[in-house]
Amino acid sequence: MTRALWLIAAALYGQEQRYAELKDFKFTSGETAATVKIGYRTYGTLNAAKSNAVLFPTWFGGKSENLQAFVGKDKILDPDRFFVILVDALANGVSTRIDKLTIRDMVQSQHRLLTEHFGIAKLHGVIGISMGGMQSFDWAVAYPGFA
Repeated sequence: MTRALWLIAAALYGQEQRYAELKDFKFTSGETAATVKIGYRTYGTLNAAKSNAVLFPTWFGGKSENLQAFVGKDKILDPDRFFVILVDALANGVSTRIDKLTIRDMVQSQHRLLTEHFGIAKLHGVIGISMGGMQSFDWAVAYPGFA
């Protein structure tokens, strides 16, 4: 497939699903997991200062593919301006399934994704819808000043 056709296909079908593995994950319940898998999709380019990242977590039962409609030119998040990270919540069917789970566990997994996988020390912002909004509020409590 030529590069032009690939770019058109990527624009039509969105960014591909990716995964990161978080080792030795400790949940708020005190339980631990040797490995937790977290799904995500990215749009745009992370700038050299790593200061243009915006995190957009999913709602209850939502998946990152559902959030793609909010990313694009003249939409909520413009990938020409921001490095957009759509993240699948733990237990949503894409990321690792967990029985005992809290919003803080989701936020902790996202924090580790950002710091360990992307090397991001501070976000431009966190936004969310429904449970994603609850996660954005927990970000302010769990990691004040990070976003």
